[in-house]
Amino acid sequence: MLLKLHTKVALHNLHFSAQPVESDQYAVVRWDTDDSILVGREAYSVLRFLQQPHTVSEIIEKTDLGTKEVISFLHQLIDMNFVKELDGALLPDFGTKIHPWKLPFDRKYLKILTDKNFHILILVFIVSGLLFGIILPGYLPSYRDFFWTQDYLLVLVSMFIIGNIYLFIHELGHLFTTFAIDGSATMRLSTRFVFLVAETESYHLAVVPKVKRYFVYIAGLAVDFFFVSLLYWLIRILDVFFPDLTVLKMFFKANIVILVSRIIWQYNIYLETDMYNAVSEYLKIDYLRQSAVTYILHKIHRLSLLTRIFSHKVAIGHAAAKATTGHIRLSDFTKNQQQYLLVYALVLVTGFIMIIVDTVLFQLPREYTLIRGSVVKIITSVQASNLVEVAKSALVILLISYQYILIFITRVRESRNVRRD
Repeated sequence: MLLKLHTKVALHNLHFSAQPVESDQYAVVRWDTDDSILVGREAYSVLRFLQQPHTVSEIIEKTDLGTKEVISFLHQLIDMNFVKELDGALLPDFGTKIHPWKLPFDRKYLKILTDKNFHILILVFIVSGLLFGIILPGYLPSYRDFFWTQDYLLVLVSMFIIGNIYLFIHELGHLFTTFAIDGSATMRLSTRFVFLVAETESYHLAVVPKVKRYFVYIAGLAVDFFFVSLLYWLIRILDVFFPDLTVLKMFFKANIVILVSRIIWQYNIYLETDMYNAVSEYLKIDYLRQSAVTYILHKIHRLSLLTRIFSHKVAIGHAAAKATTGHIRLSDFTKNQQQYLLVYALVLVTGFIMIIVDTVLFQLPREYTLIRGSVVKIITSVQASNLVEVAKSALVILLISYQYILIFITRVRESRNVRRD
């Protein structure tokens, strides 16, 4: 496409960071697609000037750039779908439009989520509640707390519903915080491995100060900790003022078990969780997880069982990503970046240990208790001709077994795909 000096250029709706976001570079976002670029001061001034349509010659006069530089930069903008019109003619638009939600109220009411005093208040509340769980006897969660009633089917159904409610509230934390820092967002259903989850898709964060972006990443985790502390406060109130409400207290403890598992989930080394996004934003290293695994394997010459599990799981869980990254070499990173990789390598190992702890102390004992108890109930119910209880217990076993069968089938398929690649 030939640009001439008299060609009038019009851009799509762009938004700009008020301050440089990285090494004297400004972020520029096309608002309706969330496509973003980093530009220097001269390019930044050109884009600012083009908020209104101008000819190429007017752009040259306005800036210190030469004709070839300006035309070359405009061609780059055309390739990136930032240019809307040339001489009043619409250009083909290959950008993918986003559809963020619109709040039913003014976002100014959410600004408290970014207030420092509010953060201090919430932190004090969270710490005080967690202290109950740590200091007071009988408050630390265990898998037994999951069984707030002897009706196993009711336990499964109720905790499934409660877990999804907490998931929705967790995502609302991300959603509202994104709007609070002047970004945009939407919430959608998605899958992580074999699990159906809700996810918040945040937009326009490129023009938001980096510190505020961290608010979005940790908002969901903060919500989880808030509810753990709130539940501990409620349990403490029940202990002091309503000691006879044992069932309600047990139900609150079951809620805490669900939330603790959710918090540990954030350290899952195989998924892009909130924790991963926050660390990745800070370290600014592409394909951080795969790079950290490469770092670990490089430092440990004789592969232990632990590192073989790391390499195998990452290969399975991120086959598509590895296909795009190619071979990652430690020599490609600077010493400073290798130090960053060491930091995340420690996070990786810690996350792996936490997943093992959650599996050994919570998940496996819980599933074993449900299956064993249901088998016993089936035997006793058959003897008593209680077909309703037989059906309920069989359904419990089916619901528990189904997810493991699905995980096994998915693992086998992904493992075959990795070998094929």
